[in-house]
Amino acid sequence: MECRACDSHPTQSARNLVGHPLDRCVWSSLTTRHAAEAIGKPPALRYHPDYGPFAAAADSSAENLAALSTLVRSRGPISTVEAEETETPPGTQVVKRAPCFQMIGEKIDLADGDLIPLNLCDTDAKDMLALATLTNPGPFAARTNRLGEFIVPQASWTSGGHGWRANEA
Repeated sequence: MECRACDSHPTQSARNLVGHPLDRCVWSSLTTRHAAEAIGKPPALRYHPDYGPFAAAADSSAENLAALSTLVRSRGPISTVEAEETETPPGTQVVKRAPCFQMIGEKIDLADGDLIPLNLCDTDAKDMLALATLTNPGPFAARTNRLGEFIVPQASWTSGGHGWRANEA
């Protein structure tokens, strides 16, 4: 699944994005599809902490990084994801650096019948958070599940408070 920019949100249109939307995925998302979840105003935006720690500035100019720094002071720590390394916002410090790998599933092959996808929803949120806390795949918060579709192999997920389980093979 690929992120698509659109012109339906008032904060910024796809015409103002430079390069591919995934090159600046947080900025792209907060100015298009997830604009309703954005805190702040351009040139610096972040998700509400219940969705996750991600934030971005419109670009890496000193003025925009200062605006991002204001968000850190008022709303707490952030995580940034950029294709290129950027300057640290003034008055902040880097706590951790880690690689971030973007995975794009353009097509899922279900021909063999072994993989039956299951779309997870709000009723699965507690189990999703527990799994993410256990495995630590990256930032995941109480409402991260509302940011998009989460799909798992049906045979590996049980509902009703049981969450993820290993396939019996």
